[in-house]
Amino acid sequence: MENGKEINELLPLETKQFPEISYEAIEKELKLTELKLRQEELEGNKQDREERKRYANDIFKFLRLFLFIILLIVVLAGVGLLSLSDTVLIALLSSTAIEVIGIFAVVVRYLFKNK
Repeated sequence: MENGKEINELLPLETKQFPEISYEAIEKELKLTELKLRQEELEGNKQDREERKRYANDIFKFLRLFLFIILLIVVLAGVGLLSLSDTVLIALLSSTAIEVIGIFAVVVRYLFKNK
């Protein structure tokens, strides 16, 4: 019973005042608490994945719209309905390419970050 004495000494004062609470009950409560914490962690991870998918889809839609507008500007300039110099068109296409690659890199890094 020496272990029982040691365990009883380690228990908080509140537990000593209620002798009907056993070490097994405390251990069971601890395991239940750990299980609840793990379940919350899993639910949080699931919510993270769902949010990442949503944001990735939103960014993809934005990029499609952005590229369509750039394509429309280039086509209108090519047909002659919009007057832009070659320098402006080159700057527009270059900056668009850099922006798309940058946004794509940020999204990929966010979606597949290391934990």
